[in-house]
Amino acid sequence: MRPHKPNPRSLAPSTAAALAAAALAAAALLVALVASVAVGHQRIAGAQEETAQRSGRITVVCGWRKYGKIDPIVSYGKESAHAHELAGGNVTPYSTRDRLLANGSTSCTVNGDRSGYWAPALNVGGKRVKPVTINAYYDAAPGVSGEAVRQFPLNWGVLAGHAHSGGPQKEVMFGCSKNATATLTPEPRDCAPDTTPTMRFVFPDCSDGRARSEDNYSHVAYSEGGACPQGTYPVLRLTVAVKYPAGTPNFSQARLSSGETHTAHADMLDGWVRKSLTELVGECVRAGKVCGIAETARIANSAQ
Repeated sequence: MRPHKPNPRSLAPSTAAALAAAALAAAALLVALVASVAVGHQRIAGAQEETAQRSGRITVVCGWRKYGKIDPIVSYGKESAHAHELAGGNVTPYSTRDRLLANGSTSCTVNGDRSGYWAPALNVGGKRVKPVTINAYYDAAPGVSGEAVRQFPLNWGVLAGHAHSGGPQKEVMFGCSKNATATLTPEPRDCAPDTTPTMRFVFPDCSDGRARSEDNYSHVAYSEGGACPQGTYPVLRLTVAVKYPAGTPNFSQARLSSGETHTAHADMLDGWVRKSLTELVGECVRAGKVCGIAETARIANSAQ
C-alpha cells in the first residue's frame, strides 16, 4: 500500500501554515549549506600552501641552523626577548647583510641566499619541537603582475606577524602539510601522522624604499586588490613555512617562546647575492614560471 500523502488544500489553516513555515526553513537551511560549502571550498582553495600559484615563484628550502635568543632586527647587538629557531645564513645578534654575505655560509638549497630566516621556538607539553626546515617562497602577490615586482632594498629587514598580538593574525596560519599542500587555519590543530605540522607566514609585499624603520613595520605594507598603498611600490612577496617533524603529536596544544600561538611572527634579514636574485626574478617570477627547489638552485648558482 502506498503511503497516504496529505493534500495541503484539505489541511486546517494552522497545519498548512506550519507546513509552509517548515518548507521555508528547509529552503533557508539548504541555501545556507550551499553557501557554507562554497565558502569552505574558497577557503581551502585559497589556503593551498605552496602549489596553487597564479604567478611565477622562487623556491628555497633551508635546513634548521641554530636556536637562541638572537634577533638582529628587533634586538641588534643584544639578547632578544625570547628564543628563536633560525635557518639560512649564520645569523648573530650583530648580523647585517654585508656580514651574512662575508660569512659565506648558508643552510639553504641556494648558495646565493645567505639571508637569515627565523621564528619563535615552538613547544608542545613543555618540550621544544625543533623545525626540520624553514622554507622560503618568493612570488608576486595576488593581483600584482610579475613584471611590476621590484627587488626589496639592500639590507632589508622585515617581519610578518606581531609578537604582542592579542588574537589570531591573518598573515600567520597553521596547517598539516602533505604533498606540498595544506589547508590552513588561524590556530594549530592536531595533525595526522603522515602529515607535517607547519607554521606559515606571509610577509608584506609593498615597500617605501627604506630597508628598515624604527618600529620595524612602517617601512612596509600589504597590497590590497593588487595595489600598494600610496608612497609604496610592489616588491617580491615572501612566504615562509616552518616545518616540524611529521607525526608531532598534540600540535593543537603548541605554544611559542613568545607566548600563545597568536603571538607568532617571523623575521627575514636580506643576505641575497643580488646577481642570483636578479636572475631568479627574471626567469621565474616575471616569466610566470614556478621554479622548484632544483630549478631555483640551478638558476641562482649559474648566475654567480
